[in-house]
Amino acid sequence: MLDVEVAEARISRSRPGTGIVTFKAIARNAAGQALCEWVSPIIVRRRDAMEPEQVG
Repeated sequence: MLDVEVAEARISRSRPGTGIVTFKAIARNAAGQALCEWVSPIIVRRRDAMEPEQVG
């Protein structure tokens, strides 16, 4: 099983048209024991910054 949650979401300080979303994931075995944990930040384009024809 893989549990994933959004740990943080914020606007980039240097590029306001983008945001940084940090995910925290935990891989578990069938007994529910945590086998591996990791944190993964990704850069995403903010919806506010999209052109109206791109929203959809």
